Amino acid sequence: MNGAADRPIGVFDSGVGGLTVLRELRRQLPNESTIYLGDEARMYVRALRDLDPLVDVAQQACPKLVPLVEDGKAESPEALAAVREYVEPLLTEGGVVRPVVDTLLLGCTHYPLLRAAIEKVAGRDVRVVDSATTTALAVREVLASHRLTRDGGRAEHALFCTGSVERFRTIARAIFHEDPPDVRETRLAT
Repeated sequence: MNGAADRPIGVFDSGVGGLTVLRELRRQLPNESTIYLGDEARMYVRALRDLDPLVDVAQQACPKLVPLVEDGKAESPEALAAVREYVEPLLTEGGVVRPVVDTLLLGCTHYPLLRAAIEKVAGRDVRVVDSATTTALAVREVLASHRLTRDGGRAEHALFCTGSVERFRTIARAIFHEDPPDVRETRLAT
């Protein structure tokens, strides 16, 4: 096998939300090394319709959720209240059948951290699909189809950020439930 299988998986995100994707990549692909860059310093409907032109899609802006996650309050009563504010209308408004929606696609990488609250509010009749799981599954399939998965060895992980290293480390610790590897500050050329 060529050395390509030994190259790390790179993840680039606008902040800390992509850490949920990184966590899922590490879970599904434990032998793979990763490099993550959270670019905090410079902070999909068409795609769904391309897959199924008859799909009915409703979008819901959720401006309170990202700050709650980034403040480490994903499991707080305040987060549950905000989730309820955004999810309940999707379940009830404008429909005869309840729930009105059958699937909630968590379009932001921060939202998997709120999954328990979202599932509680949505109820068991609504499927919750998060971007971290689906992204990691797609990466795993691409690596396998191109024969680029590592067969063993020790995986190494590197985290970089362009913002506050301590804030990034605190959020990473909450996501991974362990101390993350060294988080290093970096600068991007503009």
